[in-house]
Amino acid sequence: METKKKGMFNAAYNDPSHNPATICVTEAVVEYFKTGKPVADYINESTNILDFVIVRTVNGGAKFNDKHVGKVVRFYYSTQSTEALRYEKNNNLVPKSNNSMPIMDLPKAMPLDVDKERYITEAQALLADCEKPCRRGRNQRVMHYTKMGLSIVPWPHKGITISPEGANFSAVAKVGIQTGYRANTIAIKHDNSLTLSMGDWALYRFNDKRYPGAMKAVSKKIGWEIMYGGAIEFTSKPEGEMKPLPKVLEDAIYNTLGLGQRRKVVDGLEFLL
Repeated sequence: METKKKGMFNAAYNDPSHNPATICVTEAVVEYFKTGKPVADYINESTNILDFVIVRTVNGGAKFNDKHVGKVVRFYYSTQSTEALRYEKNNNLVPKSNNSMPIMDLPKAMPLDVDKERYITEAQALLADCEKPCRRGRNQRVMHYTKMGLSIVPWPHKGITISPEGANFSAVAKVGIQTGYRANTIAIKHDNSLTLSMGDWALYRFNDKRYPGAMKAVSKKIGWEIMYGGAIEFTSKPEGEMKPLPKVLEDAIYNTLGLGQRRKVVDGLEFLL
């Protein structure tokens, strides 16, 4: 019986609609569910270098050891490399290319330095995710909270990343609420009777990126815990309707900023005008 693959399991090397990425990892997991074969055995027995190749389209071109590689790069994880591919324009790391080796010309034989242990680790992590119990109704609840104006993310969560629309949360143990200008949300442990509330948190609409994302110093000075750029754990059902941040609260936050931060806010306003 043919196995129908979707999403990340559908990235075949000869499929022009996908960038192939570690095909051996997804194929090892598929084989495990079909026959019970351990993912380590599948990967160790693989002899086709194409199954280990990652392809990335790099805007502006990529370099390796300061040598131009190309705009569409092919590489694999290597036991003999401590380097990474980098963007030529800004030297930033090409995602997931650490300890890699470019392979723009395909060899006739399998390279001896392919880091199969790393591929096995990725396959085991993917398998663990696939075997997590799904929670019925979780995606419907996430959609409901999204319509309320909240940006739901897996918990724990760091940074300012916003979960894409339609993301699958059914296997996520806990969720959080993302704050910051990208999420159009600021969370304040203050009077929560005027807006959408979750426990002690008052959740307001606010997306002014002139304000700093780190509010620890402001929180200490003002006496309220403020989150604007990180995530807070989802602890209870939100109540009420999300309102814009009141001017009196914004002014209180502004007056607590350092002189340099206040100047940035004012200069940014002049720029916007």
